Amino acid sequence: MGAAASFSAHHDVPKRPKFSKRYCRIIKRYLPHFPITEPSGNDDRLTAFAHWERVFKENIHMDAHHAVGSGTKIGLLYENFYKYLFENYPHMKPLFQASKVMNLALVHLKIGVKPEDFDPLGDSLVQAMRLTCGDDWDEAIENAWNHIYCHAAILILVNIPDIDINSDDD
Repeated sequence: MGAAASFSAHHDVPKRPKFSKRYCRIIKRYLPHFPITEPSGNDDRLTAFAHWERVFKENIHMDAHHAVGSGTKIGLLYENFYKYLFENYPHMKPLFQASKVMNLALVHLKIGVKPEDFDPLGDSLVQAMRLTCGDDWDEAIENAWNHIYCHAAILILVNIPDIDINSDDD
């Protein structure tokens, strides 16, 4: 083996920056389905963007009201999202009965979404995408969307005043 073997084993392996300990505590407490330790990177964004363009772009400007029941991929995504969310997290249903939910995640805070709700929302979104995409879904795409969702959620959660990040199992 020698020096050449150990050099090549570590050659050209870019390292992602890690989330801070504070961010990791927030993830552990509020996003248990997303055990991500590093922010999303350019590769994640490119993978997710290419996937979105390939699968969902056809009706990108169709709002949720018109997309549901349309038979389009974006319509199926909405349907699968709500079906998965309400079947797996029934406590979330009252939050969505009388609100417009296709706005940015910050709006969700205004309608009563709590920090604990970001995990079931993200899990439901990723699972709905997986169900909707069928064969156009693989581990790389899932990892990219998980990283992007976790990164976006942590940026929102970290800015919530008085968020509880203390955990007994640090």
